[in-house]
Amino acid sequence: MSAATLFEGGKVANGHSHGRRGSLVSFITGGFGAAQDVPRVQPPHKHAGQLAMRDYLRGLEQMIVRSEHAQIQQTLVQVTPAEVQALIDKSAKAKARYLAATLELAEGDGLPESKQVETLEHARERHEAMQTGVATLLAELRRGNVQVAGVVPDAGEADDED
Repeated sequence: MSAATLFEGGKVANGHSHGRRGSLVSFITGGFGAAQDVPRVQPPHKHAGQLAMRDYLRGLEQMIVRSEHAQIQQTLVQVTPAEVQALIDKSAKAKARYLAATLELAEGDGLPESKQVETLEHARERHEAMQTGVATLLAELRRGNVQVAGVVPDAGEADDED
């Protein structure tokens, strides 16, 4: 709180203080014994002592990262390159089946039957789920949350863990 805020109540138009009431000299010399000598203090800002939303969100994001890291480490202690390769192969197969189902709809002159559309929708869901799984695994590998057997983390990641 600035001195101007503390002592603004005793000033007149020309900026000089009005007697001892609220003056800086009165404050320094200990003359604040009477009620009229007490400076007028502005009430604290209504949000004083509260956390700003951006700070709360930043802390929340850090908590999410730490929590995800801990849960992934407990669940997936380590994956093997064979497991990663199998996931990639299945994702590629799901994509190929989705494309094949899409191209099957182009055969014939009429509109696709309900069963064909249903097959296409299931193929798309499988493809999207597998694609999302691969992308998520890659992101967690980059973050260092998933370790691959026989693969050493980059030097920068090892320093971060200390």
